[in-house]
Amino acid sequence: MATAPAGPLPRALALKILERMGESGIPPERGVGWVNVGTDALLGVLDREYLDLQLGEAGGSSFKLVQATFGAGKTHFLHCLRDLAWQRGYVCALVSVSPNECPFHEPLRIYAKVASELALHPIGDLDEPVRGIAEAIREFVDRQQAIWGE
Repeated sequence: MATAPAGPLPRALALKILERMGESGIPPERGVGWVNVGTDALLGVLDREYLDLQLGEAGGSSFKLVQATFGAGKTHFLHCLRDLAWQRGYVCALVSVSPNECPFHEPLRIYAKVASELALHPIGDLDEPVRGIAEAIREFVDRQQAIWGE
């Protein structure tokens, strides 16, 4: 789940989390589980019913919309959900729909934004995700080669 991992929080990661949240209020790219409180039950349902059952067993895709007022924790919640999806091996994209950057009524711009934001789970605690469909594919192939020794 999105709760903090077992064991102590590495000092370098703690400093990075504090820096990111202190400067911008935006949740960290990595380690959001260390600062998440109160959403474990909801994330557990989404993990079981959506990530595991709908996407895992049945395959396919779907669209989900998260809507709330400014400052309600949407981005933080989505970072937690992305961490759960990454733990299951999914490639994820967090995309904000906006009138200028990514208008909802222009599907091609939305698809282009999703493709540019696709990311694999970073390997190290301090690593940032590699973004973009081409980079994600390249990273995936590199990881597979490392596993298989090719």
